[in-house]
Amino acid sequence: MQPAERMTDLRALSVATDVVSRVCALPAVATHDWCEMAASAIRPMRQNSVISISLAVLGDRGRVELLEATGATGNDPNGRPIDGHSLHPEHSPSLDWWFDERPQPGVIRVERLSSLPSAQNWPATPCAKRWGNLGISDPLIGWGGMLGETQGRALIIEFGVRSMDRPLEAWEVSVIRAMMPHFVQRASLAFGQERSTPANRLTQREQLVLEHLTLGKSVKQIASDLARSPHTVHDHVKALHRKLNASSRGELIARALGHVTTVKGEAPKPVGQIGFTEAKIPSLMSA
Repeated sequence: MQPAERMTDLRALSVATDVVSRVCALPAVATHDWCEMAASAIRPMRQNSVISISLAVLGDRGRVELLEATGATGNDPNGRPIDGHSLHPEHSPSLDWWFDERPQPGVIRVERLSSLPSAQNWPATPCAKRWGNLGISDPLIGWGGMLGETQGRALIIEFGVRSMDRPLEAWEVSVIRAMMPHFVQRASLAFGQERSTPANRLTQREQLVLEHLTLGKSVKQIASDLARSPHTVHDHVKALHRKLNASSRGELIARALGHVTTVKGEAPKPVGQIGFTEAKIPSLMSA
């Protein structure tokens, strides 16, 4: 192996390790900014990139039947931060790209958009125009099928680099493929196996209270630390129990740490019983 190839291998391994550790550190509970945090977790691969993460139910030919959550990281050509809805407005009926199948539970698909059957029609679509306004014409795209009874439910990633920048290399594409199963597993913990709603997602204040609870603090201690009344903190704790389907403090903390998942209408289940099957992870150097 040549020194240059060895350095590329080491760089790929370092980036892959960093990205997977960031993905595995994502909240195990659904928050309003979960998708944005997920996109930010992989942005270190390319600081000038634009990355969108969405959770949606997809129909045939990229049709969006339900957009559960979306978030993005990156800047427009004028340096202004973008958000998920600037790329995928709630009224948008389609991703305007698709694979040759609907998302299936446990199946991972990641490809350059230019290699898909929809590539020929892509430039004239609304989504292509939104990406084009950011200077991106051929994003890397993919989905991972979520577990559960909802057909076509998937975690979606779109990773764009501007035409003036260095194109994504084979090892970068492989890193994204390799981390997708971890992304799907973390999203499954956070959002569950059934369609979620914004009403079940934690606010920033509730998330902060939950973090203090995992440290073993009492309601009185948390109230003092956050300069809030014990009554207010108690209300947050009650909301956490309701949103996370937890009947005890132990279940609440276990849910926060990702040791159990919940299915709507059922008791919490240990993670080991979820049955998530990771896709075969390719070599880092395979395109």
